Amino acid sequence: MRNKAFIGPIGDDLPSLIPIVFALTIFFASFNAALSTFDSKNNSFADDLDALKVARIMRSNGYIVNKENFDQLCGLVEVRSLKFVAGLAEFNTTPEDSLDPLKPYNFTFFEPSGLMKPIDQLFYGNASGNFYCTNLKDPSTFDSGVLQYKNAIVRTYPVILEKDRGTDAQGGKLGIIAAPMQLVVVAWR
Repeated sequence: MRNKAFIGPIGDDLPSLIPIVFALTIFFASFNAALSTFDSKNNSFADDLDALKVARIMRSNGYIVNKENFDQLCGLVEVRSLKFVAGLAEFNTTPEDSLDPLKPYNFTFFEPSGLMKPIDQLFYGNASGNFYCTNLKDPSTFDSGVLQYKNAIVRTYPVILEKDRGTDAQGGKLGIIAAPMQLVVVAWR
């Protein structure tokens, strides 16, 4: 008996196997893309949480007494999954600026020439030193490339810093004031 149309056990099923293999390929490719997106979002949330940990520790109760207190808070930060720079910056406001609620948060990383300010000029400093904290081995590596990185996280929080008012004309101390400052946290992977 000769069956001219019979190719073999797989040959007869080949036309029906091609769409099944194609459908399975599309299914697993879609599943892989969805899983990749989920992992990416999950990592992004983890980075946000780590940046918030840095801010929560550095902000503490919102009142920073002096440079030693700031350095002590910096020593408590144990975030290793992100690179970060956190520092204090002054509110550069005038009474007219108080009418614009966004004006006090205009922290600028760049000089008018377009170059990024050095880290020592970026944050507030006094005779005790500059008020910034970082986990970078070389703080000078914090440059404009970090801010152009699409996953950089920048957060600003209000804090108070005790400042010495200096001395009067007779050389007497004028005391201290509680100055409004902003804690700027920049984090990236």
